[in-house]
Amino acid sequence: MTPEGASYYLFLQTARDGLFKEMEALSEAALNAPLGVPETNTVYASAFHAASATEYWLGVYVAGGAIDRDRSAEFRASGDLASLRARWDRCLQTCREAIDGLTATEYAAIRSVNLTTGADRYSVRHCLLHVVEHVNLHLGHIQIARQIWEHRPVVTGGV
Repeated sequence: MTPEGASYYLFLQTARDGLFKEMEALSEAALNAPLGVPETNTVYASAFHAASATEYWLGVYVAGGAIDRDRSAEFRASGDLASLRARWDRCLQTCREAIDGLTATEYAAIRSVNLTTGADRYSVRHCLLHVVEHVNLHLGHIQIARQIWEHRPVVTGGV
């Protein structure tokens, strides 16, 4: 792995560790509980989506592989912390393999990226920066979701 690749991989591991630090502070029920705020995802769904998107971008756009993905289903995903750890382990394995396969000159190589807004062309470096940014965006969402969950009003019965 090149030194640049090692940096990207370390950033992804650090973001993953941050996600699990937040989620370990929540009960299993809280992982899958709606926040009661319109247009938000459960903590589990956010973390699952972040892993799926990361794996897809590196496995397909960086490494040139094929990965089946149902993006809309990612936002309905639910489960426990153990299943999410397994999902992230698989994601990071794909990331390691994709990054291990890069030479120093390949970070500037251009890849076609099919976004919902149309196909675009980005460098491998851009793709790697995008996934680091994207995972950290969802880490921020999960940090706020944990705060919302921990400070929600608790109804104890009665009127």
